[in-house]
Amino acid sequence: MSALFGSLSFLMVYVYVVVPLAPIVYIFIKWRFYRDNSSPDPQLGMKTVLYYFKTLAYQAVIASLAVLFYGLLGNEKDAIEVGLGIFISCGLLYVVHYIIIPKLTNTREFPLTARIYTGFNLIIVGLVGMISFVITVVLLIEQGLKKAELPLAVFVVYAIAWVVQTLLFCKPSLFKRKTTAS
Repeated sequence: MSALFGSLSFLMVYVYVVVPLAPIVYIFIKWRFYRDNSSPDPQLGMKTVLYYFKTLAYQAVIASLAVLFYGLLGNEKDAIEVGLGIFISCGLLYVVHYIIIPKLTNTREFPLTARIYTGFNLIIVGLVGMISFVITVVLLIEQGLKKAELPLAVFVVYAIAWVVQTLLFCKPSLFKRKTTAS
């Protein structure tokens, strides 16, 4: 099991990237409101924190799915148990935030926070997907499938997440109000 976590050490990059994310996003959005000379979002701080924890939960769910898939590929009972535990706990946290954000905030009127976090998720899953793809191909060529199980599992999960996040980011905002013709 320690080999699993040792080979997943790249996930520590998440800590360095994600921890300072909330204040950076807050400052960036404040600057955008100032630059665009638009009225500021009165709930920006609360939304930044709620989306921050939703993003952390999302990233943990994606990582847990990769661990689960690796456990299934390699018949690793410990990996399956760890992945399932992280998936259930962080999945619940994600669902709670998914439900409460639109109910407690003005995210429909001010969708910029949601869009920025969607873009951040796209960057992270794309980066991990790309890196895991390169590692998978190199290991497949050099050593065969057995040595490539972990990066292959990571690639499959993150490639799917990459597609989903790209679709979410590129389509028109779900939060925009529909205007009715008079």
